[in-house]
Amino acid sequence: MKYGTVICSIFYYIESIGGIKIQPLFFKKQFIAILLIILSLIFLVRYDSISLLSIYYLLFVLSLTLLPYLKFKLSYSYNLQVILLGIVLYFPIFNINMNEWIGNFTISQFLISVMLLLVLLYTVHWKELMQHYNTINSYIKLTLPGMISSLFEFFYYIIGEEIFYRFFIIGYLSKSTNIFLCVFIGSILFVYSHYLNRWANITFTKKSYISLFLLGLFLSLVFYQTHSLLLCMILHTIYNHSELIVIYKRFKVKNIDEKSDMFDDYD
Repeated sequence: MKYGTVICSIFYYIESIGGIKIQPLFFKKQFIAILLIILSLIFLVRYDSISLLSIYYLLFVLSLTLLPYLKFKLSYSYNLQVILLGIVLYFPIFNINMNEWIGNFTISQFLISVMLLLVLLYTVHWKELMQHYNTINSYIKLTLPGMISSLFEFFYYIIGEEIFYRFFIIGYLSKSTNIFLCVFIGSILFVYSHYLNRWANITFTKKSYISLFLLGLFLSLVFYQTHSLLLCMILHTIYNHSELIVIYKRFKVKNIDEKSDMFDDYD
């Protein structure tokens, strides 16, 4: 999930309307997604791999739907919320061996992948990236523990998303399902999970969803060719590098007090 994008997007939104619009704890789209996944379990029950994917994804959507309410009621820590929101993404980790972590890619494959990724990134997000690079003051202050927490969150979701959307959907499902169908399903679900997020109405646009879909396609094809989770994680980190810049700027800024509870449950 896009931590730095959230901070910047919400600040730009605040500046445009003169205040933050708190999002509801539940959305109709989340319950529609739950119903659709349950229906897929009923009608595709004979396909073991699809059923397992539906169960995992149902648990993930349930966490996106219910955890904001639970945090609101129980008032547990934000760091615990981060872990709970992403824990389902790590469920397939027990099926990964060391060869699938590192994979088999060459230096030329790495360099070509990075170049293609940067072309995609700067073609689609040039304006937003320039805002991230040049904005100085519109950040909430991060303390050292806050920066460490933000870096944990950043890498926690990147690793989890690559395990779930690349290793599990591409590596596992492709054993029994057409690879092109797996790539398409993985990319759609990658986008859909962002759409279901509580803050999606503020943080994502149509262009954002197109970009996420293209990123999902690209990383899925990279994983299919190299069988390397490590390479996909590196590429995902490069794609989200502006979020690291935001975290660094929030740590270095001195004229704005930290308000750690402003974004109460964003993942």
